[in-house]
Amino acid sequence: MVTAIFGLLGVLVGAVVTGLTQHALDRARERRLKRASLRLLANELGDAWISAKRTRDEGTWVSPHRVNQAYSTDVWVEHRTTLAATVDSFTWLRLLTIHQTLGKLRAMAEAAQIKSEGTVMPEQRVELDYSVSLLEGVVKDLIDWDDPGRLAAFRYLRRRPRVPRVPPLQP
Repeated sequence: MVTAIFGLLGVLVGAVVTGLTQHALDRARERRLKRASLRLLANELGDAWISAKRTRDEGTWVSPHRVNQAYSTDVWVEHRTTLAATVDSFTWLRLLTIHQTLGKLRAMAEAAQIKSEGTVMPEQRVELDYSVSLLEGVVKDLIDWDDPGRLAAFRYLRRRPRVPRVPPLQP
């Protein structure tokens, strides 16, 4: 009887340890997938940001054969399921907005190629400025998210050292 009880306890402890180990491994895999997806997305959005910024500064859109490459959403399409499952709702809404912004940039670039031989039209300037600032913010946030230790170290260096307060001398 005692042997059966110890055997049952061994099975239960083994099941709990296996379950906890599997849970820890699943969470680590999920974090790796999230990090990889966000890194790839940051790279794609960084390319779009550079193209949009160059377009704004120079006043001409990228060449017609580079529009889909410059404002690509391939990584988004491939990794959106992983991102939807792993990022918080605020980040998800920002990523959805960015995806729509890239579609608008592609459409504006194609329209400009047809109407004005690739120059930025005045009515596109406001949308282009908004898109550049939006892309810049998201890309910087994704880069900062990927390396939180760098930010923590920076914040630590910015803190002032604590100086003990000495009470004033009483005459």
